Amino acid sequence: MKMCLIGCGGMSSTNHGPSYLRYRESNPSFVMAACSDLDPVKLEAYRAKFGFERAYTDYRKMIETEQPDAVCVIVTEAASATVGNAVLEYGVPMFIEKPPGKTSRETLRLVEAAQKHNVPHLVAFNRRFIPLMKICRAWLDELGGAVYYAHYEFFRHGRNDEDFSDTSIHAIDAVRYLTGGDYEHVRFNYQDIPGKRPSNVYMDASMTNGAIAHIHVCPNAGVVIERATLHIGDSTIILHLPIWNDSYDIPGSIVMIRKGEVVRSMTGDQVCDSSEVYLTNGFYEENKVFFDAVQSGASMPSSLKEAYQTMLVKEAYAQKAATWSSII
Repeated sequence: MKMCLIGCGGMSSTNHGPSYLRYRESNPSFVMAACSDLDPVKLEAYRAKFGFERAYTDYRKMIETEQPDAVCVIVTEAASATVGNAVLEYGVPMFIEKPPGKTSRETLRLVEAAQKHNVPHLVAFNRRFIPLMKICRAWLDELGGAVYYAHYEFFRHGRNDEDFSDTSIHAIDAVRYLTGGDYEHVRFNYQDIPGKRPSNVYMDASMTNGAIAHIHVCPNAGVVIERATLHIGDSTIILHLPIWNDSYDIPGSIVMIRKGEVVRSMTGDQVCDSSEVYLTNGFYEENKVFFDAVQSGASMPSSLKEAYQTMLVKEAYAQKAATWSSII
């Protein structure tokens, strides 16, 4: 399988490049044919570091010349829709980083292009692919029934983003993944902290399957954590994700409690053979799922169509809307 990459920046270098190398170790037919970036110095350094065969400053020329089996788009939020649409027009299976576009309108155009050209694709909401998160979803499936309550904490420190929703979109998507429902109604409560930006945001959501969810986003807390608490039947699952190297919860953990007794538990180092962030945070797994599906023809999870509603809620948050509803 022949792969091409667009975007050789920090996220690509730290998490995706190492994922490609690990995938190639167990898949010798995987060819890292070419990479592309507008910065020729950065481009050549990336090519040499990860062993791509060729480098291009023009991604269209790269695709037309290389005729790849798959293209990975790891560019900025501002560029993702333009580049993503171009890749879809070539009809090549596409992996695209989140968010897929800066606005819901840009995402909708990507949805339409993917449908028009019938292109397999995967949107890289990496929380869905974190090993502990996948175990959580599997435990929920084994329990059966529906999650009736979800609480998700998304805390960071020292953030000064103009638009933190580009990051906290992960929490919005994770709640959809864990509850198995779409958003029906969301109420937003914004809390401005003197001398700090961006605002804290507290979301109170009703899901289409009846679940209630509370999402707390605090960009300037004292700690980096992502934690989920889920109630299903007479069981509660508590999930602590090992986000980044400075997470308080490294290596992460998951526990199931029923009627006051722990019935199952695991730690992150029991499910992942390395503490490397690209493995513990799901980057390798999302790439593996994509490349495996390209080769086998299997359906791909985390589609642009799925991402569209997440983008609508994220956009309402970014615009400081009081509420959002799927019901017009």
